Formats: sequence, C-alpha cells, structure tokens
Amino acid sequence: MSVRTWANVQWRNQENIEAELAAHEKLADCNVNEMGIMSVCAYSSSSISASLETRMMQSHEFLMTDIELVPSPLYKSFVK
Repeated sequence: MSVRTWANVQWRNQENIEAELAAHEKLADCNVNEMGIMSVCAYSSSSISASLETRMMQSHEFLMTDIELVPSPLYKSFVK
C-alpha cells in the first residue's frame, strides 16, 4: 500500500516564522522518509523569502516549479 500526502502550507506573519517552518519541515522529512510516504509541500513562491526557499530546499528532496521537477541540490537527509 502506498500513501501520498499534499500540503498547501500557509502561515500568518509572526516572529521567527522562518525558523519554525524550517524546523517543522526537517521533522516532517524525517517522518515521511521513515514511514515511506510520498509527500508534497506547496509554498507560494511569492510568499517566501530567498532565505526560506534555501532552507526548504535543504529538507525537501525535490523542487517542483510550474515547469519542472528536479532534485534539490541542497537536500540533506536527516534520517538516521
């Protein structure tokens, strides 16, 4: 049996949100990989900073845009 998830990630303005999102995505990557789940996290490119995009690329194995799907050059697996 395979499990797939899709998340449209949204948030409100709040202090330290980028660090919280990055920490959440790191934890989610560990859980998704350990459980063998395929998961897509969708972020609006107009709502994230370049620094947050870079951090997201570290915890997401692939980067998908409107025109391509490519391996993330910054991905670091956190699974032990």
